[in-house]
Parts: sequence; C-alpha cells; structure tokens
Amino acid sequence: MLEFEIFAHLKNERVKMAVRVQSLIVKILRDYLHERGFSEILPVIISRVTDPLSEVKKTISFEIYGQYYQLTKSMIFHKRMALFNLDKIFTFSPNIRIEEEKKSLTRRHLLEFIQLDVEVKDAKMYDVMGLVEDMLCHLFERLRIEAKEELAYLGRNLPDLKTPFPIFEFEEVYSLYGEDYESIISANSTFPIWVVHFPESRREFYYKTMPGTGKMADFDLIYPYGYGEAISGGEREDDRKNVLRKLENKNLDYLKDFYIKLLDAGVPPSAGFGIGIERLTMFVCGLDHIIYTKLFPKLPVREVQFI
Repeated sequence: MLEFEIFAHLKNERVKMAVRVQSLIVKILRDYLHERGFSEILPVIISRVTDPLSEVKKTISFEIYGQYYQLTKSMIFHKRMALFNLDKIFTFSPNIRIEEEKKSLTRRHLLEFIQLDVEVKDAKMYDVMGLVEDMLCHLFERLRIEAKEELAYLGRNLPDLKTPFPIFEFEEVYSLYGEDYESIISANSTFPIWVVHFPESRREFYYKTMPGTGKMADFDLIYPYGYGEAISGGEREDDRKNVLRKLENKNLDYLKDFYIKLLDAGVPPSAGFGIGIERLTMFVCGLDHIIYTKLFPKLPVREVQFI
C-alpha cells in the first residue's frame, strides 16, 4: 500500500523537479497553441450539464440558488459551444473523476487532475492527430533545452519522437490482445501508438459514427514504456438521428434536449482531444508513480489521506 504523508511529500526533491518540469510543459504547450492561432478559454468548474463518462462511478451534484449543478468531469460540451464564435480553442481544465478504486493500482490515475482540452472548428480526426504529433515533438525538443537540469536530476533521457506515429485499428489490437490491449501495447512499445476507430459500444455518444460502419471517427494515443493512455479524441457527432439513437442506447435521455438544441443552434462540426497534464509530466520525467507530479495529489483510493 502506498504510504503518504503530505509534509514529507512537499519536501521531496523529486516532486520539486517534476513540478518545475510541469510548469515548463504548461508554458510550452500554451505558447505553441497561441502561436498557431488558438484562443485560450477559461475552465468551467461547475455546470448544469457535463460529460456523462460511462467509466465514472459517481457524479458530484448540488443545488445553488435553486439551480442544479455538477462538478465538471470534462469540458467536451463547452468546447463545442465555444466554437460558435471562435475557430480554435484550448483550455487547461480541472477535472474530477470518481472512478473505481482499482484505478489506484495502475499508479497512473488521479481523482483530481488537469486536462489540456483542444477543439478545432471544421477539423477531421487526422487533422488533430497531426497537430498532436507536431505539438508533442515540439514539446520534447523544448524540454531538452529548458528542463535540462531537472531531467538530469531525475535521470531521464527523453525518447526521440519520430513522426508519423504508427496507427492501428481498434479491431486489430483487440483481436490480438483482448481487453488488456492498452497495457500490453504500452508496456511493449518504445514509441507512441495511435489506436483508431473504436466501436460505438466502447465510446461516449458524442464521437462521430462513420456511415455504415458502426465505428467512430476517433482515436487514442498510447504512451510507450508502460505509461498507458495519453490522449483521447476525435470528431464530434452532428447527425441528429445518430445522436438520438446513441443517447437512447446509452440511457442518456436526460441529455437529449440539451444536445438537440445544440445541433439546432448550428454548432459547427469539429474535432478535438484531451491530454492529462499530470500523466504527461509522469511520462516526460520517467516517474514510477503519478503522485510525484502534484504538490497536493488526490488518488482514487480511500486509504491515502489528502489535504
């Protein structure tokens, strides 16, 4: 069991170095996106509607001034709505995910984390996949220079990222490795790998279904060396019939009015992705536990006490 004592943690030199690297990661990513015409929007902390996320065990909801709100689990809906008057947006969004306690055993999951959310109007999935590859290569190039001292202390030599990253169909990796495909691919790879075109049954309703296939125009990027999933993203569903069908299949009728109004208002087609900053920091620094990436970590396990 992971023993955790907050004051010893705050004095840990490894934490100090990881947080310094993380500060540079955020700066470099922000500058990269600004330089390419993206507008940064501020995060939404509470909302009347948020990502249903099928893997989440519990949603935190409460009443304020007679209105029902939830803590934001992701900004997927707000990202799309932001594109009514902006073409390319990003945000560093706090996320609360109350998932199964078994997630704590992976050493890669947090209860509270920051996600870089990106959305691009009129983009296709391969457009944003290309953006991700260029962004990560740029990040690693800058970190080799700007985080040289911190990475040396951590004993980390950043891997060379060669583009394009390999792409595999979900059907292919699932037939080879089954449910553990992600962990097997990650543990046995020395470079990031794309997995694309998941079936509807495995993804949230807002990913676009490709006509006549039952597959989604979506993707995951998997880190090498056992660090697991890096990014999820894809194109957004804009077909009314598909939306209604998928909401019904997933027992999400309560979202029907909201999402149909969104489509009726003319929300533009888009594609985007989200990447967790703490897990990215963990990978960059070569850490063996995500706890070292935060000064005040909160894990999905009840035995660890937090501040």
